[in-house]
Amino acid sequence: MAYEEAGVSRRNFLGLTLAASAAAAACGTVFTERLASPKLADTLASDLDTETAVLDPIEGLSDDDADDDYLDLMRENLAALQRAGGCP
Repeated sequence: MAYEEAGVSRRNFLGLTLAASAAAAACGTVFTERLASPKLADTLASDLDTETAVLDPIEGLSDDDADDDYLDLMRENLAALQRAGGCP
C-alpha cells in the first residue's frame, strides 16, 4: 500500500491526499453536510486557509425547520454553492 510505503497511517494518508487534491484544485470552500461532523471539513479548510459551508440533505430536516420542504433545502444549497463559487 502507498500509505505503508510513506510511513503513515491509512487515515493520515487519506487526509494528506484529500488536502493535496483540494489545494491543487484551488478549492475556495470546503463543504460539509448538516448530518456529518464538521471536524474534517474545518481542519481541511484551516489547512487551506479557506471557508466552510453547509449543504443540507433532505434527511437533515429537524423540528426547527419542519416548515421547510425539499425545494426549500435545495434553494438553500444552491445559495450556498453560489456564494462559494462567486456566482450571481
